[in-house]
Amino acid sequence: GRTRFELTDPATAAAHEAADRRVLETGSALELEEAYARPDGTTGTTFSVKFPVRGTDGTLSVGGVALDVTERKWADERLRASEALYRSVVESLAEGVVVQDAAGAIVACNDRACAVLGLTRDQLTGRTSLDPRWRTVYEDGTPLPGEEHPNMRVLRTGRPVFDTVMGVYTPAGELTWLKVNAVPVSRTGDGSGPATVASFHDITAARALDEKVRASLREKELLLKEIHHRVKNNLQIVSTLLDLQSDFTTDRAALTLFAESRGRVKSMALVHERLYKSHDVARVDFGDYARQLAADLFRAYRASDDDVRLEVRATAPPLALDVAIPCGLLLNELMSNCFKHAFARGRGGTLRVDLAARGAARELTVADDGPGLPPGLDFRNSNSFGLQLVCTLVEQLNGTIEVRGPGTAFVVRFRTPEY
Repeated sequence: GRTRFELTDPATAAAHEAADRRVLETGSALELEEAYARPDGTTGTTFSVKFPVRGTDGTLSVGGVALDVTERKWADERLRASEALYRSVVESLAEGVVVQDAAGAIVACNDRACAVLGLTRDQLTGRTSLDPRWRTVYEDGTPLPGEEHPNMRVLRTGRPVFDTVMGVYTPAGELTWLKVNAVPVSRTGDGSGPATVASFHDITAARALDEKVRASLREKELLLKEIHHRVKNNLQIVSTLLDLQSDFTTDRAALTLFAESRGRVKSMALVHERLYKSHDVARVDFGDYARQLAADLFRAYRASDDDVRLEVRATAPPLALDVAIPCGLLLNELMSNCFKHAFARGRGGTLRVDLAARGAARELTVADDGPGLPPGLDFRNSNSFGLQLVCTLVEQLNGTIEVRGPGTAFVVRFRTPEY
């Protein structure tokens, strides 16, 4: 029994009156969505349908059904806001993003994907990885079949794929290198909706820079190898000059000094020879170095493998050049001492060389099972040039040295610099 002007504000009442008039004039139903004021002062939303009602006497009136859709309206607004937020996030990414359905067809993409692939959104939408218009390659440049694309592997296996490098040719014929991640998406109960989301970024420039750096490194490695080769040749010339000079004397002491000097020069040349032949031009495999140096000393002292058995064990990592050279000289002096004293006059035995890691330090051991050092000999204050050189080299390495028995075992400890 109350009028609409008694139930709501004048503007809303006037709008309803106009809607009723339209229903009466057209004889058709009318849908309305509008805000209304609640008794507590808040605002709600109703969805209503107004329809004509003809009475038994032929008169026409208006009926209506109204549904409060405030909560649904708020949910829709939150959903739209959420979708707008995620769309804004995806569009602002520096990576290309494509969403694909169960058949591999692209159903959505961002602007970055279009820019990287050189296609418009309309050209991308609906295209699958199996489309023959795609020209794609593996990281090594061989053709990549469509079924092996990261997103197709995700569709086939249901497992994500990360950091896959592949190349794709743009319509302009340019090869663009991509690093791709693709993951499966939880789907709706009826199986519709997106099935995978793939993201990728353009690594063409980074790949070109990386190749440039690699080429530069290869050039520098070749240069370093050439330097090591020339240093080795120069040291061999010095050794040859010492050998030639020794022909002009018959003094046995002088000949011994010449031979020892040649051995020291050869030990340095051997370091550069190992580096020249190695894949790592900055570090020396000390185990191989010790075996080759020992072979040279066997020949120099006319020792036999049957008489002197060599045991080499190098468990420490390879040595840097500035450590390998003094270590090589150390090894030359200590092994030479073994041949001159422990295995003199045809005496046989075992010569052991160890290079072990002790945390950040290294421990070099040269040991023999000979008669040992003479009683009372202080090797740190000896008149022997060889032992004086050993102590000087240990100081150069900032290391320590001690002698153990039985036999003679020189143990040198030093730290290696960190590069």
